[in-house]
Amino acid sequence: MPEIKSKKILAALHECQPYQGGHNDPLWLLRVLNNIDKHRLMLVVVCVLDTDSMWWSSPITPPPDVTIRTGILEQGQPIGCIDFHGLQPPPEFDAHPSFSIAIDEAEAPMISAEPFDGILEQLCRHVEIDIIEQRFRPMFS
Repeated sequence: MPEIKSKKILAALHECQPYQGGHNDPLWLLRVLNNIDKHRLMLVVVCVLDTDSMWWSSPITPPPDVTIRTGILEQGQPIGCIDFHGLQPPPEFDAHPSFSIAIDEAEAPMISAEPFDGILEQLCRHVEIDIIEQRFRPMFS
């Protein structure tokens, strides 16, 4: 291992350790996800229907209830239902459902049911901007 003599570099390395920021720190979360990935076959992933951002093409009051079947489906079975509370949907109705992938991990509950692509983007941005650009790049010409 190369010996690091610069006190600035050593301080920056110490500040960037995952245990420094606690459970809300992006590096702590990366450490948790890395440990899960190293010690298990796969992360637990769920498909989430984002009903909050569904576009109904017109205001509908009250908004319809959306249910999704979970588990194994048989050929031809519907995957879900949109209930308009006994009313007919408006003629221009077009639900445009939005699905995303989320991690359901007991060790990382702060990201449970959050779209995983957004979480990964935030973690990458944190490492790139907060760690590399702001802490380390200024120390090197």
